[in-house]
Amino acid sequence: MRLSGQSYRLQRNPSIIGMWAVVGGGGTMKIHSQYNLASLTDNGVGDFTLSYVIPFASASDYAVVGGLVHTSPVSPCQGVANPPTASTVRMLSFDPANPAAAVDFDPVTVLCVGRR
Repeated sequence: MRLSGQSYRLQRNPSIIGMWAVVGGGGTMKIHSQYNLASLTDNGVGDFTLSYVIPFASASDYAVVGGLVHTSPVSPCQGVANPPTASTVRMLSFDPANPAAAVDFDPVTVLCVGRR
């Protein structure tokens, strides 16, 4: 493919999906499906850590997006517990009506996009 007479060269995409996972709480955390997920650690109710097989270039070279499938009348929220590292992210799930109350939801989705 040529663009206005310029040669086209494939380059590494700086916004590529580096890791995604669908995990579940409710007692013991479990992995439903994943890409580039090395491990899942259950830190307690609504609190879990994901580790990557292939890490990102650095902790500041990627973004984390968390989401939940609504399984109750409450619209659950999810956030990053601590600043992520190049190879891990720690997530929290909580009830937005009571942000102090951590809650296990199933399923929970996490997507990490950035430079590796």
